Amino acid sequence: GDGDHASATITPVRRRGEDRVEVTVAEPGRQRAVAAWGAFGVLVAALVAVVFLLPSWVDNREEPVADAAAPVAPVQEADPAVQALAELRAEAEELQAEVSAATETLTGQAVEKWGGATYQAARDETVAASAAWEAAEFQAARDGWRSALDRLEDLLADRERVEQEALDAGELALSRGDGAAALTSFQLAFDLNEVSEQAKLGLQRAATIEQVFALMAEGRVAELAGDLQAARGFYEEAAKLDSHFEAAPEGVARMDAAIVERGYTERMSRGFAALGDGRYEAARKAFMSARRIRPDSREALDGISRAETGMRLAAIEGHRKAAEKAAREERWSDAGASYRAALGVDSTLAFAQAGLAEADRRADLDGRLVAIIRRPDRLSAPPIFREAKLTVAEARGIPSPGPRLADQARQVDRLLVLADTPVPVVLQSDNLTEVMLHRVGKLGTFDRHQLELKPGTYVAVGIRDGFRDVRQQFIVRPGEGAGPVVVRCEEPI
Repeated sequence: GDGDHASATITPVRRRGEDRVEVTVAEPGRQRAVAAWGAFGVLVAALVAVVFLLPSWVDNREEPVADAAAPVAPVQEADPAVQALAELRAEAEELQAEVSAATETLTGQAVEKWGGATYQAARDETVAASAAWEAAEFQAARDGWRSALDRLEDLLADRERVEQEALDAGELALSRGDGAAALTSFQLAFDLNEVSEQAKLGLQRAATIEQVFALMAEGRVAELAGDLQAARGFYEEAAKLDSHFEAAPEGVARMDAAIVERGYTERMSRGFAALGDGRYEAARKAFMSARRIRPDSREALDGISRAETGMRLAAIEGHRKAAEKAAREERWSDAGASYRAALGVDSTLAFAQAGLAEADRRADLDGRLVAIIRRPDRLSAPPIFREAKLTVAEARGIPSPGPRLADQARQVDRLLVLADTPVPVVLQSDNLTEVMLHRVGKLGTFDRHQLELKPGTYVAVGIRDGFRDVRQQFIVRPGEGAGPVVVRCEEPI
C-alpha cells in the first residue's frame, strides 16, 4: 500500500488445541517503515502456515482412514533463509527488551549524572538499533542493541564503584568544608543507593558543614587569643550542629582540659606568691584548690606541705613573740598561755618548755605578792607574816626584776614593817564593865583606855553582873590608829 493506507502483517499462531493466523494492521506511520519487508512477511507467514499449521489441520480433521495403498506425500522442509531471518528478528527483539530493562534500571539510578560517554554511546546505539529495526534491518538492530546492552551491563557492574567514589568525594568535600560539593556527591550516592546510611548522613552534614567550619574558625581565633571559654562555646556549637565532625568535640575536650590546666596553674601561682609573702593560710588554700583540680599533683601536695610548715612556724613564732612581750610586761599568766600554745604546735620546743617553767614560777610569785598587798591585815597572823617575809625575799632574789616586781617587793616590805609596828588604839567604857582584850589580857574597868597594838584583828569582851555580856571586834590597820572602840554592858538580864 502507499503512505495513506494501513498495511497488514500476517503472523501464524499455534496454541494447544488452536491454530490461527493473526493479522496485525500497522498504522500509516509505521507502514512506510515496514514496506520493505511487508510482502516478504506474507510469504513467510504462508510458508509457516504450510509447514506448521497444515499438519495440525490434517491431524484434527475426522477423515476416514486412508487407504493403505494410497501414497503419502512427503513433508516439505522450511526455507533456511526464512528460518534464519525469523531467528535473527527474535534475537533482536530479546536484546531490545534487555536493553530497555537495563536502561530503566540505570535511569532509576540517575545514570545520566555518572554514566558519561559510556551511557551516551549506549543511548546512541539504542537509537540507531531502533531505527534499524524500523527499517527491518534486523541484523543491524541486533548488533546495535547487543553493543548497547554490553555498555549498559558495564555501567550496572560499575555502579558500586561509582557509588563508593561519590561517597569518598563527599567525605573529602566535608573535610574541606565544601558544602556544595559534598551535597552533589552524596546526592549522587543516594540516587545510586537510596538505603545507604552513609549517603543519608552525608546529605545531612553537607547542609551545615560550612557553618560548622565558620564556627570552628571563630573558636580557633578565640583560643589563640586565650579566651578559652569563648573558644569552648564555638566548638560546642559546632559539635551540636554536626556531632560527626570530630574536630568539634575534640575542641571542646581540649578547651575543658586547657581551662582546668589554667585554673590549676593560676592557683599554684597564687599559692607560691602567698608563700613568698608569708601568707601561709592563703597559700594553703590555693594549693588545696589546685590539688582538687589535679589530685595526683605532687607539686600541689608539696605546696600544701610547705604552707602548713610555714603556718606552724608562723604560729610558733607568733606565740613566742606574744610570750616574750607578756613576760617583758610581767603578765606572767599571759606569757604562760602563749608558751603553752607554742607547745601545742610542737611539744619539743625547748624555748617554750623553759619559758613556760619560768612564767609559771613568776605567775605564782606574782599571785602571792598580790594577795599580801590586798590583805595586809592578815600579816598579824605570825604564820602569814613569816610566809610574807619569805615571799618578799624570793622576790628580792630575782635578777633584773621588772618594775612591777620591784614595786610589789617595796609594798610588801613596807607592809611587813607596818605590820610589826604598833599603833595607838583608844577604848571607851562606863567604869562598870570589866573589859578583856583577846591576845592582850584583862584591862579592868575604865572610862577611857589607850594602848598600842600591832595591826591585826582584835576582840574586846565586856562583863557586868546583871547585864548581858558584849563582844566588840575591831581591826587595827598598819600605820593607822583605831578607836574609839566602845565596850559597855547596857542590857539588863
